[in-house]
Amino acid sequence: MLNKKESYIIHTKKGTKKLNYYIRNNVLKGQDDNTVKFFVHILNSHEINIKDGGWSPIPISTIRKSVGDKSLKNLMKLNVIEWTGYSDIEGRCREYRIESQLFKQLFWLTPGRVKDYTANDHEIFNLMTGKKLRKKKKPHEIYNKEGKLLKDVSEIVEQGIVPIETCVFDYVNVENRLNYLRYEMLLGNLSEKEKLSYINDERCY
Repeated sequence: MLNKKESYIIHTKKGTKKLNYYIRNNVLKGQDDNTVKFFVHILNSHEINIKDGGWSPIPISTIRKSVGDKSLKNLMKLNVIEWTGYSDIEGRCREYRIESQLFKQLFWLTPGRVKDYTANDHEIFNLMTGKKLRKKKKPHEIYNKEGKLLKDVSEIVEQGIVPIETCVFDYVNVENRLNYLRYEMLLGNLSEKEKLSYINDERCY
């Protein structure tokens, strides 16, 4: 059972410029900020809980406190989300997820492979606010117990790449396999577990 005290609406959800535009100017065109925030929260939960069908329990008390009843009614009216029943007797709140076909559309708006990204895709936005996120000017830094600077993360990453940069793999078969799984997923032939496995492989590649 969900502890209501632990339930909250997120403040940040990163996404590409293209995804941010599509949500605000197509899916939720003309809707208020709270409606957008609640939609993005459900989208984030859907991605996290995809192995469970994307469902996520959200108490009505949390909705009212964070984004208001109107945001929920707006999303229901637009049919952009799906929801379950609830039971006060059993202490079970409604669960929500993004409408299935819409979730697939939103998923494919974000390229899964770095090589497919455009310049605009590298502009990262906070989908909750619609504002572009600023890049940190300074790299993350790592210190020892005495507070002495050891090295920045960019140096660690560079050192980590060296052992694997000459690694050989059969990219043709890898891409053929990923394309096949993508096709099967769009046809609805994959189980939720298989979808999760494919999405993870696609993102890693």
